[in-house]
Amino acid sequence: LNFNITIKEDINLISKRNFMPLLFVFLLLIFTLLLSLKTLLS
Repeated sequence: LNFNITIKEDINLISKRNFMPLLFVFLLLIFTLLLSLKTLLS
């Protein structure tokens, strides 16, 4: 619970300063996860 709260606070702090890089990294992470899932399932 505390761990999740600190992550949320960190994300809020980061997004206030530079939201676009964070969004880009997040999308990239999702993309890589989907790609790895695709390779595992095939």
